[in-house]
Amino acid sequence: ITSMYVGYRITNPGPTAINDAYVTIGAFGGGFVGLAANEDGVVHVGSLAAGQSKYAYFYLTSSFTGGTSTVDQTHAIKVYEGLPTTGTLLT
Repeated sequence: ITSMYVGYRITNPGPTAINDAYVTIGAFGGGFVGLAANEDGVVHVGSLAAGQSKYAYFYLTSSFTGGTSTVDQTHAIKVYEGLPTTGTLLT
């Protein structure tokens, strides 16, 4: 298995609603893990009331071909209100 979905619970800590939330994944480090083919790394989760949670899933793939690696694989999750290209970065 070289590819699989990862999921993140996105929670609005409040006190106000997020009208139109988008979640991105990127800034991959370590050299082995990245976006799978046809995965754009952007999920539209829509509105989130204060205290509400929704999930964002991304399809990732690994180029590692065996054995054990001691190289940390890292990435960043960002949440925006509005489109990532023009919206406000929340976290």
